[in-house]
Amino acid sequence: RESARQRERVRARQGERVRARQRGHARETERGHARETERGHARETERAHARETERERARETERERARETESAHERLRERARETESEQSTQRERERVRDRESARETQQGCTRETERESA
Repeated sequence: RESARQRERVRARQGERVRARQRGHARETERGHARETERGHARETERAHARETERERARETERERARETESAHERLRERARETESEQSTQRERERVRDRESARETQQGCTRETERESA
């Protein structure tokens, strides 16, 4: 009877050790899963940051292109203003030349008429 109780206690202790080992394995497995999950989250966060950085780089490139385009347009507008100014100056010179030519022609006709009258 004593030995049966002793065998029962030994079996109970062995069972307890087996269950403790199983709990340890389960805890270790759970920790491993948690570490993998954490690594997965870290990788996804890193990818998200990389995507955002790439988007920001693309936006900056687009802003730079827009600045260059605006600058080119401004140069074209300035060139157009200069051309318009030159053309306006040229037209004014031509008007002055035409007036002087007309005045000289008028004076010539007046002298001619005076000579004929005399």
